[in-house]
Amino acid sequence: MNRTFRTLTLFFAALILLVPTLLVAQDQPMGPPRDGRGPRGDRLMGTITAIGADSLTLETREGATYTVRITPQTRFRKDRAEAKLSDFKKGDLVFVGGQRVDEHTFTARMVGGGGRMGAMSPEEMVKMGLGTRFVIGEVKAIEGTSLTVLRPDGVTQTISVDENTSFRDRSGESVTLADVKIGDHIGARGEVKDGTFVASILRNGVPAFGERPAPGPRAPSEENPKQ
Repeated sequence: MNRTFRTLTLFFAALILLVPTLLVAQDQPMGPPRDGRGPRGDRLMGTITAIGADSLTLETREGATYTVRITPQTRFRKDRAEAKLSDFKKGDLVFVGGQRVDEHTFTARMVGGGGRMGAMSPEEMVKMGLGTRFVIGEVKAIEGTSLTVLRPDGVTQTISVDENTSFRDRSGESVTLADVKIGDHIGARGEVKDGTFVASILRNGVPAFGERPAPGPRAPSEENPKQ
């Protein structure tokens, strides 16, 4: 009897100590997305590769593909203003808040995009990983599998591509290194290996730093068949 009483006493004492910690943890902000997934698995960042009547297909910076389900309750924001699904197009970088359904499916409460990169200063972009996790800028030279890129912070950086690099245009379509020309603006994701940035994904034709993407022609049957 005494042993049971002592066990219960220790249990409730531990529970009392844990409750404040759990409550505080629930009130903490989740923080920005990281590696395509938030700490609680309900945030997602990626580039739109396809738009359907009630879904988006996103590709994260690691190359993973996700289906984002759109419901009548989903809210949209673009350039810090209320928006709708038809305001988005392939190639847009978006942030999704919602509920993870399975490993590669989300149901979206909110979809937001536009203006984030352009609103950052070059210094902020360096803190976010410019030059180490991603590289954006104007192609100044191409030699073999190396590209010299002038970044928004004024730094010229040489990046490399290899047989594992995935090449895409701004709409998400597959292209090759031969499609990249001097003067093009590119965005690349990858990592530094032996002192050189090696791109895992390279997108050609992205907007120049500070430039708002120009609206392009839309195919209603592909991007929003309901409109």
